Amino acid sequence: MNRFSAACLLTAAVLCLALAGCSADGSSAAQLPAPDIASQASSAVSDGVSSSLPAPSGVASSEASSAYAPSASSSSQEEWILQYVSLPLDGDTGDTRLLVLETPSDWTFDTYSTFTGADGHKTAEVLGLYTVEGDMAFPTQVSDQYADDGGMYPEGYGLQRSDNVRVHSRQILTYYYKAWPDDADQPWYPRYCFVNLGGYVVQINFFTFDENNDDTVFDRVIASMELHSSGETNSGASS
Repeated sequence: MNRFSAACLLTAAVLCLALAGCSADGSSAAQLPAPDIASQASSAVSDGVSSSLPAPSGVASSEASSAYAPSASSSSQEEWILQYVSLPLDGDTGDTRLLVLETPSDWTFDTYSTFTGADGHKTAEVLGLYTVEGDMAFPTQVSDQYADDGGMYPEGYGLQRSDNVRVHSRQILTYYYKAWPDDADQPWYPRYCFVNLGGYVVQINFFTFDENNDDTVFDRVIASMELHSSGETNSGASS
């Protein structure tokens, strides 16, 4: 073998070794494992750092953090207070009972019979206490006065409807009116209620200028009523 042939053989051998080395490096790189993203996410949650994970697609991170936070208005509640009204039984001032009821704290009581709302208008009025036979009866000599408006109102005014329902184990007779008070520039909607507290009936009237008034507040006042003998406020209530 001459020198030229030997040189060619040596050069070919070197080239083969170089190509073999490149192939080995590429093969080893292809066999490296891909990052396990699922395992990393699971580890992040288990370590208590889930808040560092990105927000859902299309939602800013600030929105995602506050999406389920309660609003300030949802935690606010209207304050209610106890009120005490002394009522003569069947009009006899020598025989009285104490009516205890809850009202919104912005209702002002004149210590006699009338409650004024925050707007300065009469909101409720307790007019009388009557004895009746049974827990479903009413003093017809009084309640019947509201059952017929006597045609004394303009068309569309006067008695609108009435109902006689049992709520929270007490019978409630209500007459709904539409009228025009002398000191107002718009109609109002009196609600004349007779509440049977078990042998006794309390007449309480409510007033609102809102034709579609939400009666939830009025209903709660009625539901809170308790009747006590004179000098008694903690026991023996009729409710």
